[in-house]
Amino acid sequence: MTACHPFGCGRVRLKGVRLIKRLVGIAVVTFVLPGLASAATTWDFRPGSGTAHSQTGAGNYGNERTFTQDGESVEVTAWADTGIPPPPEALDEAWVGRFSTGLGICNQGEGSLSYCSDPLHQVDNVGQQDLMLFSFGTLQTFDSIVIDPFGSFDRDVTFWVGTVPDPLNLSLDGVGIGQLGSIGFGAQNDDYNGIGSGALTIDLLGLQGNVLLFGALYPPNRKKDRFKIRELTTSAAVVPVPPAVWLFTSALGLLGWVRYRNS
Repeated sequence: MTACHPFGCGRVRLKGVRLIKRLVGIAVVTFVLPGLASAATTWDFRPGSGTAHSQTGAGNYGNERTFTQDGESVEVTAWADTGIPPPPEALDEAWVGRFSTGLGICNQGEGSLSYCSDPLHQVDNVGQQDLMLFSFGTLQTFDSIVIDPFGSFDRDVTFWVGTVPDPLNLSLDGVGIGQLGSIGFGAQNDDYNGIGSGALTIDLLGLQGNVLLFGALYPPNRKKDRFKIRELTTSAAVVPVPPAVWLFTSALGLLGWVRYRNS
């Protein structure tokens, strides 16, 4: 005969404990684990980097470059405040190029693409404001970005992170820089750095969203900021577990305990 105690017989009690563990385990696997952050992905935009690349609209303003790795992809487009068409501070389509040190921009105020040589095709704030848009189909944590000028230039930068309804089809054509907040972008962030010719890592503050807009310092100061964009590091954003899920998990545990007591 199995010995019993005030809380029930040993075998029955063991079955109840196992049931509770099983129910809680199911809840953890179903609700908690999917909310954990995935490993970071570094997108290397340089030719020969091994990151898969495709392009639409090649050779034209408004082209789009898509980079793919590990089953994820990011779409890259270029925009600029050129005053064409008016009013000033309204963005229009630019061209995103791929060069030895990374991604650059030629805007419509810099003339024909065939004459847009270095340093014009760097991301800059000289005459016009260049901005690179990185769009993801899922929510991301933006960790860092590496800029790498071709030559020695000042490297102050500005960026915005946002969450928009349809990031892969987002157009900034005609949008004023001061209107970014109205379409889902967060606050402007500035990062000041000295003159140099080497690669520089910019901390993106772990901001979360599905779009990143990045460029030279806006509005520009007396120095000229120019660079290419070499790498971007992101990770799938942590999705907080809703309080209701924790309540549900607790209820499962309580249900197991009740079944054990009634066994």
